[in-house]
Amino acid sequence: MRKSSSSFRSYHGNKFTLEGVSECILYKLGPFGIKIILVEPGPVGSNFWKKLKMTLESSNPILI
Repeated sequence: MRKSSSSFRSYHGNKFTLEGVSECILYKLGPFGIKIILVEPGPVGSNFWKKLKMTLESSNPILI
């Protein structure tokens, strides 16, 4: 069983939904020889949060 933290529940909920839909499609189309592949990349290092913070600070200092 996989667990999700409360701060990322929307993100994880969407990932779990994709897994479920992919599994359903597999069961429906598998008998016809159609294969389903779901690629779920792991964490990727980036400067997203740093750039977001800089953008928010420069555009509206009240938000920080």
